Amino acid sequence: REFHSQLEFYIPDRYAEGYGISTQGIDYAAANGFSLIIALDCGIKAVDKIDYANSKGIDFIIGDHHLPGEELPKAYAVLDPKRADCEYPYKELSGCGIGFKIIQAFILT
Repeated sequence: REFHSQLEFYIPDRYAEGYGISTQGIDYAAANGFSLIIALDCGIKAVDKIDYANSKGIDFIIGDHHLPGEELPKAYAVLDPKRADCEYPYKELSGCGIGFKIIQAFILT
């Protein structure tokens, strides 16, 4: 339950790094010894970026609500109610709601 001292936030600069998961953010995580990135409201189609992170020994948890592409990223977990195999009943849950559910899962474990 006490994991807050092991967290750091990184919010990419949308204008300098573009929208979504950035190689700069992954490089920052690698340079600082992080082994997990949690991405919210993006990442469902970031197959190449997740492969890049994996090559640096970094896992991803993706929490997104956008429609997936044909291939899912090779992340530790891909949480998206719009996945074809997802049984979650509320398919229109927002990105904020996905983030809330991830926090709930951390608290309940």
